Amino acid sequence: MKEIVLVEDHKVVRNGIKMLLESTNEYKVIFEASNGQEVLDAIRNGTKPDIIVSDINMP
Repeated sequence: MKEIVLVEDHKVVRNGIKMLLESTNEYKVIFEASNGQEVLDAIRNGTKPDIIVSDINMP
């Protein structure tokens, strides 16, 4: 199972992507963030995803 960090500033969209990814049983979202800084902080604190899925248009 691949571990994913999901970055999306809109919570509804983030929830939808998470449900879609986890419905395959091949992916597990281990951290969710609403901006890039939250992801950088999580990685500095030990979060080690296999994949980062990120929105390309965030504030």
